[in-house]
Amino acid sequence: MMGAAQAEKTLRSILGKQDGFSPERSKDGFFHHFLELNTGAQACKSEFSTIDTALLMIDVLFANQYFETDTLSRDAEALWNSIDFKAALKEVDTGAMLMKINAMGGETLQL
Repeated sequence: MMGAAQAEKTLRSILGKQDGFSPERSKDGFFHHFLELNTGAQACKSEFSTIDTALLMIDVLFANQYFETDTLSRDAEALWNSIDFKAALKEVDTGAMLMKINAMGGETLQL
């Protein structure tokens, strides 16, 4: 299945398992909003984005359910376990979430 192979390759890239592609992540596992297409490096001085990381994870879970391969299942679980989504909680009582997070896992301050 061509689509499954492409999904597996993409997920390997996101996990940093493809030679030459190594996306930088925050301490809590969040990805930059924009990545360089060929290297995975931060692009456009973008922030670590809780929203974009969550959208990426949704896509991974969708591909895993759609294609149902052992490789996708293993790598999807590895990605899920590498992200601490609780770190994006700003206020537990109100449910407020951080949209951006810094490399050390804290709130990104606005200047």
